[in-house]
Amino acid sequence: MFTKPELDTRRVPTCTTYPHSTKPCSFKAGQLLWIVIGFSLLPGFVTAQQAGPVDSKPATPASQSAVDRLSTLGPEGEALAKRAGTWDVTFTNWEKPGAAPVTTGELVAERQMIGPMLQEILHTVPGALGPSFTRVDDLTFNRIEGRWDYMSMDTRAPVGLMPAWSLNHDPAERVFLSFQPFSMPGDGPNITGQMLRMEEIIIHTDADHDVKDQYFLPADGAGTKWLAKRYSYTRKVSQSGTNNAERTANEKASSGRSK
Repeated sequence: MFTKPELDTRRVPTCTTYPHSTKPCSFKAGQLLWIVIGFSLLPGFVTAQQAGPVDSKPATPASQSAVDRLSTLGPEGEALAKRAGTWDVTFTNWEKPGAAPVTTGELVAERQMIGPMLQEILHTVPGALGPSFTRVDDLTFNRIEGRWDYMSMDTRAPVGLMPAWSLNHDPAERVFLSFQPFSMPGDGPNITGQMLRMEEIIIHTDADHDVKDQYFLPADGAGTKWLAKRYSYTRKVSQSGTNNAERTANEKASSGRSK
């Protein structure tokens, strides 16, 4: 006689809702969905526990790399950033030792920060008398070497790029620069290749005035150094918001009327 096998309740889970039932437990669609979601979130939960809590505090200087730390402006770069803007410039030239100074205006300098470097583009204003020219210089403080780096080029002199460095860690208010010696073409039709040493002193007189003095020392056996060029800067719009050019014009007009 055929006997119906009994259901082995040890291998098939039974519903806890009906503890006396021997039928397998069936899950509703909603219950199955929550189980699937739970298993899908488990790897992320385990990874987060392994990673530990997230540190929301910014990196301290001690934890920064040397590259990141030295790439910031620093006090010298912050001082340079204050010199950005547009400046009116007067140029004075002494052709040789003892020569009378020749002063020209109608120049403007536009300065901007490029990373930690202050770039200046000096040029004649449109419609200015005399030949136009452009002079570019870049000044930055090398935080690794602890000195100032500088480079300039001038369309008036075919001498290429002119690099210079400070000898010491000068304050930003007065930077002394020594140029790599370079050769001058000479004044006549023949190229003389006269070697020249040059020094430049950048002085921040106040918030709205700068001076750049350049000293020449030719390799001619005389050893005479003289102040050859001076660039005098006045910020076009002062830190207080005053237009310095308009103020100067008004002062001259007022002085003329009083005479």
